[in-house]
Amino acid sequence: MPKMTWPRVIYLGIALVVMTLAILIWLLVPPLPTKLLMSTGSEQGLYYRFGQQIASELARQGIRLDVRPSAGTVENIARLSDPASGFKIALTQGGVGQPKNHPDVVALASVFNEQIWIFFRRDAFRTP
Repeated sequence: MPKMTWPRVIYLGIALVVMTLAILIWLLVPPLPTKLLMSTGSEQGLYYRFGQQIASELARQGIRLDVRPSAGTVENIARLSDPASGFKIALTQGGVGQPKNHPDVVALASVFNEQIWIFFRRDAFRTP
């Protein structure tokens, strides 16, 4: 058997460490889900249609997104807050609900801006 030189021993040690780390990561890190449940809004609304578009995009990546309609933002937040509901994703309007009241909701992202229309009567204010 040929005698191993120090550089070979170092390379072999590095290779063993890398292989061990790769095996540990493979065993300990759970795989990404391939099926998700999403709460949107009414079937006639924009949130539901947007959820359908997201589902078709994720299907190309091998992820099945089951989009379910709801009565709106309040129901969506309630579904997310209940771990037994199975819902992992929901579309909601900004400013509804308080984070301290929903500790199981762990992430929030803005998908798109919504227009806000403000109507008032001309005589509602004393000064123009």
